[in-house]
Amino acid sequence: MEFCLIQASFGEAGNIKGAEFGPKEIVKKINLQSFPKIHSIDITDICSQNKLSNVVAFNRLLKEQVIAVLSEGYFPITIGGDHSISLGTISGVGEYYRDSKFGVIYID
Repeated sequence: MEFCLIQASFGEAGNIKGAEFGPKEIVKKINLQSFPKIHSIDITDICSQNKLSNVVAFNRLLKEQVIAVLSEGYFPITIGGDHSISLGTISGVGEYYRDSKFGVIYID
């Protein structure tokens, strides 16, 4: 099985700035070249004046990316940013598998 690491660099929903830097810092610490079955993509912040609009827009984008990753046969691993990224991740997996059972491992 091949994996795709989705770097969800988003921090708009949190009260403390900096969560959006988490994915890049994690990837810096690990050597992805050591894991030939892991591909990596990055989704960065969407900026507008409305915080809620940013959360909705980013998670729509993330949902579509999760669906695309699953459609290509990869197992998605999403690392983020703030807790709001669970909306796009779980929505994408849920839409892809629709009537099937699926599980989510959420690590904080």
